[in-house]
Amino acid sequence: MAAHKPLRALIIGAGKIAAGYDAPDSKEILTHAHGFKAVPGFSLIGFVDRDLAQAEQAAAKWGGKAYEDIQAAFADGPVDVVSVATPDETHAAVLKELAAYSPRLVFCEKPLALSWMDAQAIHELYRHLPTKIQVNYLRRFVPEFRAVKQAITAGDYGRFLSGAGFYVKGFLHNGSHMVDLLQYWLGEAADIQKLVGGKSDAVQHEKENHVADAEQSVLLTFADGGLFTIQSLAGNPYWIFELDLLFEQKRLRILDSGLAMQEYTLGENPVFPGTLEMQPQPIYTTGLDRAMQYAMENIRDHLILGEPLLCPLGEALATLKTGLLHS
Repeated sequence: MAAHKPLRALIIGAGKIAAGYDAPDSKEILTHAHGFKAVPGFSLIGFVDRDLAQAEQAAAKWGGKAYEDIQAAFADGPVDVVSVATPDETHAAVLKELAAYSPRLVFCEKPLALSWMDAQAIHELYRHLPTKIQVNYLRRFVPEFRAVKQAITAGDYGRFLSGAGFYVKGFLHNGSHMVDLLQYWLGEAADIQKLVGGKSDAVQHEKENHVADAEQSVLLTFADGGLFTIQSLAGNPYWIFELDLLFEQKRLRILDSGLAMQEYTLGENPVFPGTLEMQPQPIYTTGLDRAMQYAMENIRDHLILGEPLLCPLGEALATLKTGLLHS
């Protein structure tokens, strides 16, 4: 890539996903800060947080300055890219405030908003602005997940038949990752039905300073008739995010939040002649632990080279719409 003036990046929020999950010398790239620092072409100018002390700690760790509010950060010079890494219930308000400053791109944590009315208002507002929005459904940025999409589109898996997945901690907060991945691979769901189970009231995320949306278990029906059950583990007994998808020609398991995958291929059952079965292939690892690097590379390449965004506003809205039907 030819030399280009660094893109000035600002992070709103200074918590775990913004700056806390990793460190500058970590092998994993788990935070917005590490993503900006690891990818050539960005200059991290600092952090905005209502808790100035937290912003100062993040700036001391990753570089840049600490700001009490968005206005102060933009008064300090032009900003090209803004990461919104604040609690879920604040995303809509922050995006509306950012619209007045027209950065080139906003990279927002999911979900975009907690109501369809707010999501539509954001879409209408930004439709008239030059600012692009990308949403962090992080598996879209990982090469192995993108390769699966290409293989499904090419027909290598055959028709999708059925599947199931498990998640915890809020249908919009974490369950929407599963909805988004399924729609990314299989197309938009034709129908969604709420199932019995899960918590019906909002709950506080453990050790996090925001209120979660309700947990739900749902059944998605896709255009070709394939069914997928998304099941929440009420009460968050332990962390899990796993999927099992059955196609005509292959079976695909997403393990350990997506850090590993396993394919099964169709073959003859060695015990019962004339019977076909799905035979397991070796488990392989993915680049999920570097998803932020891939996301920032996509943002840079979009702004400098015109490459398409991998999770643009329109597709994130489709995910949110599906999720809000029964959240």
